[in-house]
Amino acid sequence: MANGPFNFNTLFHIPPGGFVIAKFLSQLFDKLTGHNHDGVNSCPVSQLSAGAVDGITILVNGNQDITALAPLELVSTVTLAQINAGQQILADNAANTLRPVGISLLVNGLFAAGTSVTLADSAGIVIMTIPVANLTAGAWVTQTTAGITIGAGMLAALTSGKGFKVTKTGSAFTGGTSIVFAVRYLINQ
Repeated sequence: MANGPFNFNTLFHIPPGGFVIAKFLSQLFDKLTGHNHDGVNSCPVSQLSAGAVDGITILVNGNQDITALAPLELVSTVTLAQINAGQQILADNAANTLRPVGISLLVNGLFAAGTSVTLADSAGIVIMTIPVANLTAGAWVTQTTAGITIGAGMLAALTSGKGFKVTKTGSAFTGGTSIVFAVRYLINQ
């Protein structure tokens, strides 16, 4: 697209069949794959089929789905007993590789006795560790909260096919009721 005034016709190409593929998607495809399209028309839908580009899915029935570009969010309440035992909060799925991009927790009750709570993939790649000092009643904890340790799994592709698991370190926790985990993630197919 040439620099200059905004021109709707140069931003979008409407191919036969009535669906719209944004020019930026074509340009993104070009950058990620090394293909070179003419820069005016969008790239062929067949080249944007599922899995062609990390994080982009185009359905070949004529509907486009770019929701894979936006994070999904898992919200799961994990009880004190489940934390002590270890609880998988997102099941393993052989077809997916998860990439966590944000985490928030709401702590219900005052946790004591344990050392920390860890969110990891089910193969043990640590995403985030929350020390007991941060597990106070009503605390809203994120990956930027002081005292939190970010693991190698945050913003990285986790073990292929593995889901999310919450575990404890140290003694069994007492006192707390539950922790609500809100985990934002992308799926790499």
